[in-house]
Amino acid sequence: MTVITPEKAQEFIDRLDISSFYGVGPATEKKMRQLGINSGSDLRQKKRIFLQEHFGKSGDFFYFLSRGIDERPVEPGQERKSYGRENTFPSDIRDRGEIVRQLKLISDELSDWQLANRISARTVTLKVKYHDFVSITRSCTPGFPVSGKDAVYEQVLKLLKKTQAGIKPIRLLGISLSGLNENQNSPHKGQMKLNF
Repeated sequence: MTVITPEKAQEFIDRLDISSFYGVGPATEKKMRQLGINSGSDLRQKKRIFLQEHFGKSGDFFYFLSRGIDERPVEPGQERKSYGRENTFPSDIRDRGEIVRQLKLISDELSDWQLANRISARTVTLKVKYHDFVSITRSCTPGFPVSGKDAVYEQVLKLLKKTQAGIKPIRLLGISLSGLNENQNSPHKGQMKLNF
């Protein structure tokens, strides 16, 4: 699991793709990219009044979020409902072998997290964003707990066949797990998650 310390928070936020920010849906993402906002750093460079003019009340929220300020109430007792990782590429990839390799890297990271936290999942979701910023998701619930080395990867490969990956260039790949079942003795139960 990656831990972001306060000293490194701004650097982390600056590197985030704008689609990873909490509150940025497809329509807002499209508008932001049209305004030249593609990353956390781009967002932070915009003046507060500029964001207010283009995004109304949400402009203030985005202004502060890009600076690591989030005043939404924290719910420390809330259990995690899903967990995921995604990777935005510096340039589009079309080669299916490279796509599969990238998915294996993400799958391995999720599998390591599952092992460390003693968690299984009911549902696996694959997210693909094409070069034209069109995003799709494909999910499966195999009917048994998904846990263990390569278990996530096996499901993701099945989902990959339901996409145009390898035909259309890919900008982003992501995998998430939901329907989490956590061992009651896990030391990480109830851990807080920051949403960007």
